[in-house]
Amino acid sequence: MINRVTLPSTNLDISRLSFGTASLHHLISSRARQALLQAVLDVGITHFDTSPYYGYGLAEKELGIFQKRNRGAFTVATKVGLYPPSSQLPGNVNVWVRKAIGKVFPSVSLPVVNWSILFAEKSLTESLRRLKTDCVDILFLHEPNPEVVNADEFLLWMEAQKNKGKIRNFGLAGHAEIMENWF
Repeated sequence: MINRVTLPSTNLDISRLSFGTASLHHLISSRARQALLQAVLDVGITHFDTSPYYGYGLAEKELGIFQKRNRGAFTVATKVGLYPPSSQLPGNVNVWVRKAIGKVFPSVSLPVVNWSILFAEKSLTESLRRLKTDCVDILFLHEPNPEVVNADEFLLWMEAQKNKGKIRNFGLAGHAEIMENWF
């Protein structure tokens, strides 16, 4: 069984290991993705990390399906700041085609970087819809650039989301050297 920890400055009890869903779209079928998520939970990993950028929304969608059967058995973190290169949620084939073309023409699969509060608000709403939940356990700023992101504005916004019950906790996901003196 995987050891559990309480994240500092939170009441969030999670497995010491977490499962990142960035490559979940590599599995061909939803059945295979659901089986993998179940196997991860079965070995005791109870924290799942996702993002709207992962599989262009597919990872969040699969976690949403998985949560219907297992909500309460695990925690979820998602992110704002980096988004899929198109405004619509593509199907599996479109994800694979765009990723394949991106190997030759990298700009095709680069994330859209947007640090406006309005975009973050819309993204959180869409993430909650895909995840089939009213609240996520952690909302991260996804690789924020301190030169571009208004930290005070985002801190106020994340506190407001917490007060509304849309998120339980928040933080930063990215490179440690950038994060050292953030807040």
